[in-house]
Amino acid sequence: VVETLGLDRVEVVRGRADALHGTRRFDVVTSRAVAPHGRRLEWSMPQVDARGALVAMKGATVHEEIVEAEP
Repeated sequence: VVETLGLDRVEVVRGRADALHGTRRFDVVTSRAVAPHGRRLEWSMPQVDARGALVAMKGATVHEEIVEAEP
């Protein structure tokens, strides 16, 4: 996608959140449906920069999981 769109200021880093924990922070973190949303936030948000975003791919239960993770 980076090449297709001609993006020249993008670095793609693939890895597990636990392996990257504490090493770097990113403008955008993507995450697939590997765990309930609350747990995924615990794993992924430490890698998201203060002005960054988490893009989480989820299925049909996403709305319920967001409500459960809200606190």
